[in-house]
Amino acid sequence: MTQPECVMGRKRTFHRRKADAACFVPEGKDNEGIESICPCTFEDYECDYCFETRPGSNICVEKKDCDREEIPSECSGTYPVSKGYRLVPGTVCDVSSGLNMLPDQVKCPKTGGVSVISISIFYYTLFFSPQ
Repeated sequence: MTQPECVMGRKRTFHRRKADAACFVPEGKDNEGIESICPCTFEDYECDYCFETRPGSNICVEKKDCDREEIPSECSGTYPVSKGYRLVPGTVCDVSSGLNMLPDQVKCPKTGGVSVISISIFYYTLFFSPQ
């Protein structure tokens, strides 16, 4: 079994010194290691709320008996729509250079405003209806 190069979105590299070498190592510099951020992979994700893994696979599917709110009642601008996955808590992988399974941002529907159709009907009845 091989070790994964990245764990929780980070790769840590350590420099080993030759065991019998007489090296001077300054105080506090003893094998700190170098950490780099990895691109996100499928292993960095888990099923989101109201989703579960399909039996026999690792694909997340929506639960039938779960009631999740699609459009928030107080919506301004955009709202997130889940693809069924979320990052495992603690993962620091780079979504921009790897697999992006984060929710899509969808524009909020316009509600309570006056539509073009209702304005057209108003002007039609105002100017063209027989009086």
